[in-house]
Amino acid sequence: MTWASTNPGVATVSSIGLVRGVAAGAATVTASSEGQTGAAAITVAVVPVATVAVSPPFGERHRRTDCPADGDYRRTRTVTRCRGVR
Repeated sequence: MTWASTNPGVATVSSIGLVRGVAAGAATVTASSEGQTGAAAITVAVVPVATVAVSPPFGERHRRTDCPADGDYRRTRTVTRCRGVR
């Protein structure tokens, strides 16, 4: 099976047919195999993010002192990321 996009600047398609939106616009994705071809119209739209919430507020559980000296966060329970924090 061969996959293609008419507008890779808007939508790309992988070798297994996974379509990925790149920018707002329109494209056509085609699939071809053994002399048969199918196509689908794709419209990519940008949807704005309405809100972002962080819970708990940054700093309550994510303190630099919670990171082990070697930055290996896997041994801590309260820190989700320590790499590069000393």
